[in-house]
Amino acid sequence: MRARHDSRGYTILEVMLFLAISGGMFIMAAAFVSGKQSKSEFRQGINDINTQVQQVMNDVSNGFYPSNNNFICRVIGGAAPQLDPGTGAGQGANIGCIFLGKVMQFRVAGSDGKDYNVFSVAGRQYKISPSDGTLSTTFAEAQPVPVYGAGFDLTDKKTLQWGVRVRSMKSNGTPINGIGFFGSFGAYASQSNRLQSGSQDVTVVAVPGSATPTGDAAGDDTQASMATHIPVDVMTDANRLSNPNIVLCLDNGSGQYGTLKIGGGGGQRLATAIQISNAQIAGCPA
Repeated sequence: MRARHDSRGYTILEVMLFLAISGGMFIMAAAFVSGKQSKSEFRQGINDINTQVQQVMNDVSNGFYPSNNNFICRVIGGAAPQLDPGTGAGQGANIGCIFLGKVMQFRVAGSDGKDYNVFSVAGRQYKISPSDGTLSTTFAEAQPVPVYGAGFDLTDKKTLQWGVRVRSMKSNGTPINGIGFFGSFGAYASQSNRLQSGSQDVTVVAVPGSATPTGDAAGDDTQASMATHIPVDVMTDANRLSNPNIVLCLDNGSGQYGTLKIGGGGGQRLATAIQISNAQIAGCPA
């Protein structure tokens, strides 16, 4: 006598229950993977802006500046350098003009904190004239100007990656909109006019922008308005920072928060440090 086997299948209810449980597990796994990916991308984005800040500092320290060879820099009398469109003779050939440093402008208007500009700044090489031979030794004598105007523009326009945005920027607790890095004038030998060994340094300058930021949107600025404020802010002694303590508050709008700190005490004026958190960081806007 043959044994009887029941070949009963799954009921519709069992199939639906299985699909519901499987779907829930898939959603949880996808959310977990997505969350890990979001954190990884946010960290990469902050690392990118940290690298860019360090690159600007290195460029200034090493004297590296862009050159499109599409502008002419002239020094007329005791006035600030005059920049005009035209074909120059190449970098270093504009007699009387030198590159002084770079300014990083964050929270560019209309970008929700995602765009930033890097200005190149030029100035007078000589206090009076090339024939006089007396080199500028202060920003007031050099009369800095951004290399920006109709027909020429050395501004490097960039966008933060991986959804990172700058919510605010402060120096020692005071809101600012940009930071400048400048080669110091150092000390010159009185007879040769050559820079003495060991006297070169990088000066850090806070650049408030067209209006002192007081909230999330108030710090937004345009390239043109920042360009008009660079000469004044760079020449103002109070804006030069012996202890920068600059903090950029960053987020990605999806629950990831971070800060990039530039400078600090203990001789670490140009050091940078990153902090990343899943919660709002103290001192940063909500």
